[in-house]
Amino acid sequence: MYENQAYSGHTGWVKCVAWHPTNSYSFLSASYDGSIKVWDLRSRMPLHTLSNKEDNDKILDLQWVDNKEFVTGGADSTLRFYRYRSA
Repeated sequence: MYENQAYSGHTGWVKCVAWHPTNSYSFLSASYDGSIKVWDLRSRMPLHTLSNKEDNDKILDLQWVDNKEFVTGGADSTLRFYRYRSA
């Protein structure tokens, strides 16, 4: 019934995953490596990688605000807001 698929690309522990609120194929992952990856279920490679270039600190949580924006919280005690633009 369900196919088991692995999505790899982070170099640290994956801390959280958030499904896009209106696109059932898209999701985000955040990691202790300080990066956020944008994924499409139909591909095992990330579509985009975002990182905090200043300090590359651990990302502890991420959440969609609506279908165009998401927010992350990190070990550096900073909230960062991102605007999502689908291809």
